[in-house]
Amino acid sequence: MAHTFVLRWNTISGRAAGEHRPPPEMFDGIHMNTQEHRIELTHVSDHIVVRVNDTVVATSSRALVLAETNCPPRYYLPREDVKMDLLRSTTTTSHCPYKGDAVYWSVDTGEAPVEDVVWSYPEPYAQVERIRGRLAFWAEKPGVTLEVNGQVA
Repeated sequence: MAHTFVLRWNTISGRAAGEHRPPPEMFDGIHMNTQEHRIELTHVSDHIVVRVNDTVVATSSRALVLAETNCPPRYYLPREDVKMDLLRSTTTTSHCPYKGDAVYWSVDTGEAPVEDVVWSYPEPYAQVERIRGRLAFWAEKPGVTLEVNGQVA
């Protein structure tokens, strides 16, 4: 059974509040308030496969799905499930006011490298601590395919 943690960020007060929720299948849905920024973290046992230029770069059944207001769901995978020898760290960084500072990698499969396609939060904010060190992939970038249980996500 999936475990979900919901983080609500109130953009007016600038405060976050977390609450544990039952798995999504146990309630009718989530109503979003436009004054809130929500992050939901859910452990899933779905079979995730990430390919870059048709090369399998990651395979996992231990993903953490991060659903965030106005963003597509992101699958954060344990490093052990990613072929780290295909990743090249870059100098790119970014800051998210809800998650913290991210670092990036490019993927080199022997063809043209796909730049800044993988990111991680080495020191995320306490509210999203569970993504620490996990890796996420830009499935929207050309050459990148993310499959969930055999279906392209």
